Amino acid sequence: MAAKTVELTCHHYHSPEGDLFIYVPEAKFLMVIDSVTSGYAPFQGFDLSTNFHEYLKVFDEILAYKFDTFVGGHLTDIGTRQDVEITKELPWTCTTR
Repeated sequence: MAAKTVELTCHHYHSPEGDLFIYVPEAKFLMVIDSVTSGYAPFQGFDLSTNFHEYLKVFDEILAYKFDTFVGGHLTDIGTRQDVEITKELPWTCTTR
């Protein structure tokens, strides 16, 4: 069995504890749990996100990777690069209550 490279990086876009990016370059596979979920708009109030403007940067960080397969949530849907691009293009607004 041939060895594969798995890259693990921690960022701080969504969760105060950090967001783990799991990338397998050879397989063009990226997993970023809870930051973007394929086929769904983000949670109302953005769940654990404490800085909305910082959260919006996650899309460019994700799209900087070369991937075809994307796993982004606790749901069973497997996504693609296009799913992340679609979510990035949603009409984001931030209001203060």
